[in-house]
Amino acid sequence: MRSDASRDGAGRPLDARGDAEGAEEMNARFGREKSSSATSASARDLFVSAARHYVGVKWRHLGRDPVRGLDCVGLVLRAAQDAGLLAGVRYPSYGRRPEGHRLTAEVARYARAVPMSEMAAGDVLTFAGIERLPCHLAIVTETRPLTTILHSWAEHGRVAEHALAGFSGGAPTGCWRLADG
Repeated sequence: MRSDASRDGAGRPLDARGDAEGAEEMNARFGREKSSSATSASARDLFVSAARHYVGVKWRHLGRDPVRGLDCVGLVLRAAQDAGLLAGVRYPSYGRRPEGHRLTAEVARYARAVPMSEMAAGDVLTFAGIERLPCHLAIVTETRPLTTILHSWAEHGRVAEHALAGFSGGAPTGCWRLADG
């Protein structure tokens, strides 16, 4: 098994641990303080509302323009910028092969890991792919009575909102809360 900075002592990908200890470990790894990026509920609501404006936009690998198409990273960036949570952020280009280490590091620049038990609307989930490394992002839109997510996924061919339980991409491996603008 590969041993590197993105894995814990047991060899698990760091953001595959959804418990409080795993979230603290991720925050420590990326220099995040618990209080430094707690997004208010109203800011998270704006983020979800902004993301919902993109439902139906076609999926496009590396897509950052809703006219041409968005991928999962493009959707999160556009919605966060529209909600005033991020300004001028440009995510570096990436290939078709999942780059979980980079994805985790980039998300950690703007968000703080939170335990899955604290997941709330407006949080960003990571999902594992090849080699069990994070390769996909989705926005939590509801947690009660049913957890729903909004994301741009190649299999859907567009931005879609649906129950987390109905997602064919597996279970989430990490939960992240964006910083207030």
